[in-house]
Amino acid sequence: MKKTNNKIVLYLVAIGLFSPIFFQLASGVFYSDDYNYSSLGKLTLLPIPFSIIICYSALIYFRKFIEVRESLLVLFFTVITMVFATVILSLKEDSYNLSKFVLLLQFVLPMFALVVGQQYGSKVEAMNILGVVFFCILAAIVPLQLLSTITSSSEVLSPSIFIFSIYQHLQYVPVIFVSMFLFVIFISDQIPKIRRLIPVLAILMGVYAGLSASLLAISLLVTLPLGYILYKCIRNDKCFFAINTFFMIILGLSIFIAYTTVPELLRSKFIDPNESVTQDAGVPVNVTARVFYWKFYFSNIFSNTSSLFLGHLETPNRNIYPSAHNYYLDFIYNFGALALLPLLGLISYTALKTIQKMHYIWQKPELLCLVLIIFFLLFIDNSLKVGLRQPYPGIVSFFMWGVLLAFITDKKRLPNSYPNAEDNFHHIEN
Repeated sequence: MKKTNNKIVLYLVAIGLFSPIFFQLASGVFYSDDYNYSSLGKLTLLPIPFSIIICYSALIYFRKFIEVRESLLVLFFTVITMVFATVILSLKEDSYNLSKFVLLLQFVLPMFALVVGQQYGSKVEAMNILGVVFFCILAAIVPLQLLSTITSSSEVLSPSIFIFSIYQHLQYVPVIFVSMFLFVIFISDQIPKIRRLIPVLAILMGVYAGLSASLLAISLLVTLPLGYILYKCIRNDKCFFAINTFFMIILGLSIFIAYTTVPELLRSKFIDPNESVTQDAGVPVNVTARVFYWKFYFSNIFSNTSSLFLGHLETPNRNIYPSAHNYYLDFIYNFGALALLPLLGLISYTALKTIQKMHYIWQKPELLCLVLIIFFLLFIDNSLKVGLRQPYPGIVSFFMWGVLLAFITDKKRLPNSYPNAEDNFHHIEN
């Protein structure tokens, strides 16, 4: 009975963390037809994901913190150095900036999901449960969101799924949803009950990614299934399912192209409302804008030693510089390079452990997919956006990173030494 109850808890935690349901302090469950919703700086109007409540509840429920010391150490030293940098700057400039502490909270809140993810990943059933939950969430939300888009005669993905709206549905959520779908593909061999429905979902995901106009989501949705086909061929596994799923994705993207006016959609995606950004000839505005922001943040980070190591007390003018469009630049600008060192250390540690245990990771497609997703989020997605400090995508990203850590640091699951024969691995699996 206890094992059954634990399994139910794992399902509930996964559903709560990955479901993009938001609420507002002023009005309850978030609902808005605005494609670029803004809270206007008001806390009561800010959409807050339910995943925050689930994350901190799970943190208390799982306990066993001794088993997740890597995550806890990184979290501890990151928070300490961020607070240290903020306090030192406040004393140095003899001023107090409340917005800086609010920003600190925004960076730190999602990081606790790293600990929860490592706790969660230590459970034997974790991977299969995540696969089932990911499929169910996508199968429930994506068709409704597409139906909402069609009924509103919009050529851009609607934020509404009738009963609630998804916050940041164009900028951040598509990459997360595509990542979840790719994980479902890679783990499908272990969950035959959902395998037959994946090609149908693949068509819907192709349409969904296209309507989101997220180039990162589209690129990920196309490249990783191609990699899955290659993976199957190298292992001499049957690859019909992988090839069929890939063509269903392409079919979905083709339906999107037939449905919408592509040039208009891309033009709306590339137009930056910030008048301070001047477009270079032949260069998309979103690329020019990013270069503009990066130059500002780079020049201010390296303006003096204090800025480099401790950051800045004052945040940039959000009307001109709404974001660095790079998580790491944003982090260093606000809290300094010292505060980022623990996270950079964890990234290096994750990469090293992954390389050491690649032989075993290669044998488990769902784990290989998780590795690819995490490194995509860390090195590509967050080099172009600031998803790790956004409540929903940040919690999801740190959680999946924690799940990966649980596997690559567990010697019972993935031993350190490379085996001399395949029998060693099968013995571990059994």
